[in-house]
Amino acid sequence: MPRNPTSNPRFGNANPLSTDMVASNFAVTPLAGGTARCKDIDEFVYDNYVANHRQISPGGLNALEADWIASADRLFYVTPRVLSCLSWSWSEFLTITKTKHRLLKSFLEFRFKDPSEEPVVMEMSNSAAQRLLSLWQTM
Repeated sequence: MPRNPTSNPRFGNANPLSTDMVASNFAVTPLAGGTARCKDIDEFVYDNYVANHRQISPGGLNALEADWIASADRLFYVTPRVLSCLSWSWSEFLTITKTKHRLLKSFLEFRFKDPSEEPVVMEMSNSAAQRLLSLWQTM
């Protein structure tokens, strides 16, 4: 894994801290990644951080910038500046589909095999969405 993933097109603009966090904490090799936003997950991370630490100032909301990082077995949603990481096994997903497409952004919907799980929608760049969908097709 390169020390500066942003120089590697497989990682787009992903924060190098995210790839390092996944590699060191989960003993996996990151294959690809990119920046991402997910309203539901970001709200969960924010609420959890505030409950366990303190209020984030409006200017400090940049601390909630997140990345998706993919390994051979899992997909990670990492918020490195608040040390938050959620992950799912690729086998948990029923489908990953592009639901919206704008000039510079795509929205991917992750549906789970377990019908009690709510779908997750992530916003990311078109190139990041294409990398993730390509990876999904090989899993």
